[in-house]
Amino acid sequence: QGYAIQWWQKKTLRSQADVVSLQLGEETTEINFYLLAGASMSGYVYSKEDSSAVDHMQVLAYTGQGEIIFEAFTDSTGKYVIDGLSSPGSYFIQVPSNNGYLEQWWNLKEKQNEADTIVIDSITDTSGFDFYLDKAGFMLVDFYRASDSISLSSHYKIRVINLPAGNDTLNIEIWDNQAYIKDLKAGSYLAEINSDFYLDQQETLIVASGTTTQVAFYLKPRLVINEIYYQGGNKQQQVDKNPEFIELYVVDKVNPSNWIVTTFRQTWNLPAGCPELMAGERLVINMGAGKDTLQDSSYFVYLSLPDGLDDKGGVIGLRDPYSQLVDIVVYGGGGGVNLSEDDFCGWPNQNGIPIDSGAWVVDSNWSISLIPDGDDQDNSNNLSLIHI
Repeated sequence: QGYAIQWWQKKTLRSQADVVSLQLGEETTEINFYLLAGASMSGYVYSKEDSSAVDHMQVLAYTGQGEIIFEAFTDSTGKYVIDGLSSPGSYFIQVPSNNGYLEQWWNLKEKQNEADTIVIDSITDTSGFDFYLDKAGFMLVDFYRASDSISLSSHYKIRVINLPAGNDTLNIEIWDNQAYIKDLKAGSYLAEINSDFYLDQQETLIVASGTTTQVAFYLKPRLVINEIYYQGGNKQQQVDKNPEFIELYVVDKVNPSNWIVTTFRQTWNLPAGCPELMAGERLVINMGAGKDTLQDSSYFVYLSLPDGLDDKGGVIGLRDPYSQLVDIVVYGGGGGVNLSEDDFCGWPNQNGIPIDSGAWVVDSNWSISLIPDGDDQDNSNNLSLIHI
């Protein structure tokens, strides 16, 4: 109604306002206001692409100290009006990112520290504060297990770096197996994935205004199953002398604490106090008795399980601490292993060979080992049989 915004005790800013103390059951009086005539400013918000009006866009007015004092919205013609301003006064105006458009500060600036100051020195309407908004770009990131393209949940650190500016983008929403990066300016970006469980990856891509750029990361684990040794029917006599074991290979630096190893019958959580292991080192899960220890380039964990591994064979699964399957190795004895697809979380075959076809079957007292450098391809071609 033509008056400037006022807080009690004739203050123009909320941050300066006095607090009113109330007493239960009592009326507090003399909370009076003495209003001054206010000024207003107005303008239009357009799309930079075609100069069309953009309606329902929020417009915020800030004091010179950076405090929001007024909010307005554009109408169907793109017009906004901010009134109730104290005069004289200095202000900034911002259109926040919304409705598929990037934020903008007046006058056509991307950041507040670049914005032009608007000086109001009269109580009339000051017009002509127009905005021409760029449409935002978006990025949709999917995560898959590299071995079979099954989706993985988003337990990762994600950075999206604008090139060549070098600044990180913060508007990232992480869903179950996707990351959605919004409000991107058109240009080149480096998407970087960091994880405690999977190898780091980077991807450079171009983001265009008004479009969604999709990128997929196929993640390889930092830790894989390297070797399995089992003894068949004589294990009761041999388990303490030559115990069965599962050997894990470190592809890159990892802390194996709380990783999970599973068979059809059992689940083993690795101890929380495991040391950090470096690339090329090994973690040996021993079925016999002993004290967990670090020796040379291997960390030995003892489970004290005299029954050890299944005599007839089975599947050893390795899962990250969030129970996502990252690797499997099948071992067999006697008549082989008869498995269905659901037994190993959707891995029905390796390299086109059904997992129960006999191609994976080995005799007792033999070990199944992946290629020694840990470059786990999860197919029958990279298995070698090593007699213990």
